Amino acid sequence: MKFFAILCLCLLSVGNGVSQDTFKSRINPVGTQEVENLLRYMIRQVNYLIKQKTTFPRMNIYNVEISNLNVQELDTANVNVIMDNNRLGVRVTNAKVRASAHASVLVNLLFFSMRVAASFNVFAYGITGQLDSQLGVRNGHLYPQNMGCSLSISNPGIDLQIPAINHLVNQIAAAMMPQLTPHICAGIKTYSQGMVKSAFEILPTNVDVFNMFRLSVPVRTFKSWNRHMVAGFGAEIRPSSNTPVSMSGLRILPLPEAEDNHMACLSMSDFLINTASRTLLPVGKEFVVNLSDVLSMFFKTAFSSQKMLFEGKILESPIFFVEENDLLFSVKAIGTLVGPYNLKVPITKERPLAVKVTAPHNGTPLFKNVKIEMGGPMPFTVNIDLSNILDHLTGMVDKLYSQFAGKRRLIKRATSADLTRVINEMFLSRYLSNFRMSLGAKHGALLGCASGSPTTYTKNLILGLLKKAFF
Repeated sequence: MKFFAILCLCLLSVGNGVSQDTFKSRINPVGTQEVENLLRYMIRQVNYLIKQKTTFPRMNIYNVEISNLNVQELDTANVNVIMDNNRLGVRVTNAKVRASAHASVLVNLLFFSMRVAASFNVFAYGITGQLDSQLGVRNGHLYPQNMGCSLSISNPGIDLQIPAINHLVNQIAAAMMPQLTPHICAGIKTYSQGMVKSAFEILPTNVDVFNMFRLSVPVRTFKSWNRHMVAGFGAEIRPSSNTPVSMSGLRILPLPEAEDNHMACLSMSDFLINTASRTLLPVGKEFVVNLSDVLSMFFKTAFSSQKMLFEGKILESPIFFVEENDLLFSVKAIGTLVGPYNLKVPITKERPLAVKVTAPHNGTPLFKNVKIEMGGPMPFTVNIDLSNILDHLTGMVDKLYSQFAGKRRLIKRATSADLTRVINEMFLSRYLSNFRMSLGAKHGALLGCASGSPTTYTKNLILGLLKKAFF
């Protein structure tokens, strides 16, 4: 039943932030199936390690000394994850265990004492158990409630290697089992409820990130149904002082539902991005931009020999909106434009440098037609093709990957498939096989979904951690 607690801990539960979901994580049925497959693999490996590696110390139970306890048969890998009716848990079916041991007891007779010893086997076949809990949300944390437990053992037994006694003992054990399992479940529920509740409560509610900003991610909603699970978070980025940013000009639109064709999905409100920009690029922050390098990206060598700098101060923090068909970005700044021959053009509040970028998010290739509007002393509007930059970057990764892996890849236009490929090549190919991903945008939010199966390297990595933790 420890896997129920581990599965619960995989859900974040932190802090006090905004009152609406600005970030959602979702597991779909194909993802749930992959979790089950990984659990079964790990449990089989752990079962093997218990049989081969685990040694048990001598134990005294009601003056009976138990020694040489060895697990000879253990199979608890038939595990299913429960995700339904806002409940989360695990179910084990048709499990079995068999162990051998040596028992001895000191018997006091009239004038002397003698020790009686014997070897025996104990077994339990047809074990079926379930532990699940409804998960609620309180003060930004998940918490377990209405925990349920069931346990049945269809074939318990003890082999004392004395046939005449075995039958009687096993009859007694079978008769006692229906009365014994409810007490076992009661103990499991008490232990699990306290452990899971404590685990959720001790998770941090507000995280400082490298003394640069604070991440507030309180849980706001949770639901599970038909092997789906969705957790919603009221996430926001705050300054290190933990003071919430100004909400003026920001919006929080309802997050759209993610699609069902991938294992897992994330959706993020543009509100979260804007709290990050107001935290990291607040009004009054000074900066320097080498305009020559930026312009050379679009106009090749036309500006490479001309030094152009912008020494500025933020007048209005950058703001980013995801609209129905476009991504919108805007920022305003004041400062000094330093041109060739050290020519300086002051940019004041009366005529600030205002940049507005409009990029369609539903076209192929991506960012083919990006509109940039520049306001200030030298206003202009230009439409540029940013897909060439994406092509160049994906081409560099492809070339590097081909060089080391001995594979040739076709460099396509800037598409979501290209981004999936380079992310996999650079970061994930060692850990996930058959990786695929889809990126998208809907009104007010960015969405990303992914699928992939853990590689042998990943499984061995997890197994190594389990060995260190338990053996």
